[in-house]
Amino acid sequence: MTLSDYGSVALDIKQDRPARSAVAHSLLHQQDANEVRCLPQATSQRVQLAISASIVINIILAIAKTYAAVVSGSLAVLSSLVDSILDLTSQGLFWFTDRYMHTPSPDYPAGRRRLEPIAVVVSATLMGMASLEVVQKSIATLIEGFNGHVPELDMSILTIAVLAVAIVVKLILWFLCAQIAHVSPSAAALAQDHRNDVFSNGVAVTTSMIAHYNIDAWYLDPIGAICISIYITWSWLETGKEQVDRLVGIQADEDFIQRIHAIADSHHPDMQSDIVRAYHFGNNFLVELEVVMPKSMTVGDAHDISLALQKKVEELDAVERAFVHVDYESRDYDEHKDPTIRKDSS
Repeated sequence: MTLSDYGSVALDIKQDRPARSAVAHSLLHQQDANEVRCLPQATSQRVQLAISASIVINIILAIAKTYAAVVSGSLAVLSSLVDSILDLTSQGLFWFTDRYMHTPSPDYPAGRRRLEPIAVVVSATLMGMASLEVVQKSIATLIEGFNGHVPELDMSILTIAVLAVAIVVKLILWFLCAQIAHVSPSAAALAQDHRNDVFSNGVAVTTSMIAHYNIDAWYLDPIGAICISIYITWSWLETGKEQVDRLVGIQADEDFIQRIHAIADSHHPDMQSDIVRAYHFGNNFLVELEVVMPKSMTVGDAHDISLALQKKVEELDAVERAFVHVDYESRDYDEHKDPTIRKDSS
């Protein structure tokens, strides 16, 4: 018996689900070969290049900033140096993670891609802790300064040149990493690192120079260090929260869910989507589809049709894994032990 024997079977499916948004079908028709997941290797190479270049340049800049911080005695420059050193730590972590997560292992049947957001969370934690330490030191310096112990600064031309070069280089790296930020959390974190460095170096060179050339404005240097540290801490808290949400399994946006519905509904004339559940499984989505097929369809035919749908959904770049459950009717009761995960994401 073949699928054509069931071509005229009509399904009695309850249409109590909210109407699909128009964007679902427009997105479906836009799908073509460009959306097939054929870019992991090329993307990984670009990410590796961005990470490697960032590490090399940050090593050079960290050495130069160490000299600038020691010679100048500026807390703002010290804050920028701490940022650069932690950048190196996080980038080394990203480099290791990007290589390790693409190495298959039988111990991790679902892969190790969730290592990437974990690395971002660890980096965010380190950045926040170090920045708060700089804030504490800066506050202590302010208290001492207002009690008569004004700190001395020595902003030489070489020190200023080091910070100026760092700003230009970081602007270039920020632009390059931002181009691939949408395909990799590591690249996005790198782009944020470089953006933070542009800000921290700019504030450092401005406040330290003013404090150096105007002794009455000595307090601008520790205040600049505090501003840099608070900005970095806030920025990384936002990034860390986003990655934690993805690790926990935050739901996909409505347009993506409607897109999966549209793909399933148009997959086969004898198939109708019932429930679509899509949520983050690390950086990408895990998709669960419950579809309805004729009760009289053979197990073999139902398997082949649902497997083809699974592969079609898994071709999407944003999908890590897809699972298709076949039923012969829509159900208004829960088939899982936890009703909270049974609810249709749409």
